[in-house]
Amino acid sequence: MANDIHTQVATGSIVGSEALVAFVGNVGTTDAYLLPVRLATVLSAEFIADALVVRFITGAFPDLSAWPHDGLTLETRGKTDLAQISAGYQGNYFAASGRCDGLTITAAGNATTDWNQVTSRLATLKTFSDSFFVRTSLVMSDSAPTLVGLKAGVAHLSSRHTVVLRCWFYRGKYVPSARDISVESDQSVITLSSDSSYEINSRYDEVEFWLHPQRLAADSRTMVSLRLPGDPTATGDLTTRIQIPMVVRKPVTPRLLRGITAAAGASLIAAPALMGAGTSLSLRIALAVLGALIVSIVAALNSPA
Repeated sequence: MANDIHTQVATGSIVGSEALVAFVGNVGTTDAYLLPVRLATVLSAEFIADALVVRFITGAFPDLSAWPHDGLTLETRGKTDLAQISAGYQGNYFAASGRCDGLTITAAGNATTDWNQVTSRLATLKTFSDSFFVRTSLVMSDSAPTLVGLKAGVAHLSSRHTVVLRCWFYRGKYVPSARDISVESDQSVITLSSDSSYEINSRYDEVEFWLHPQRLAADSRTMVSLRLPGDPTATGDLTTRIQIPMVVRKPVTPRLLRGITAAAGASLIAAPALMGAGTSLSLRIALAVLGALIVSIVAALNSPA
């Protein structure tokens, strides 16, 4: 890590700052190069032993429209940019640095198009030449789907709504072999109301996984994992793993409804005492019995299984 990163972490000024995530190839050689991948906002950063642990929220994709598509030309361009950054640190390379001298990056305007710009260039590099790239989004399963909002990178779900995990995948070249893309979750918190895996036979396509949060007694945090395996015998065929943190909130409306119902039952029990002496005895008994029945049912529903 560069000294300016150490200072920013120590003072806390790194939190909230904008960052660029880049792939660096041929590390440790004179042919090292970089390729911008994603813009991000730093949530936290701390040193644990000799490692810097950074949590960040990904933002827009960088605009790479001016970058070449050919792998060798791309490496040459990235080598020049990395050398300019290193020059600001007396020619030293750091995995994390506080400056990007000479590197001008702007956010792209269309997430889908610009994801393609990044992945199509990564696919020309030897490291990713046979790999699949995956892009995901979470939407509500309504007639007019809306994106699920994230808080600090965590999806907050309600047991009342099924959500759809949409997955777009892309590969730079066609290889005549099938593989499965699959999702795993803690079934006690989130179940699948769709198939848990799909067979892939094309370079690019889209699949959906339907997730149904369970009705829980307390808010629960869990992780949904997406996996698209690579071929360990192939150098450029990496396994894609995505883990999405989620919080399933306990339902509020049913608890409120039970409280109102219990109050109504208690009122019915108390009603005979408030009625005048001229009120029919059978009516007072009926109200008291009905109130007791309502309170008993609510108590049974609130008791642990």
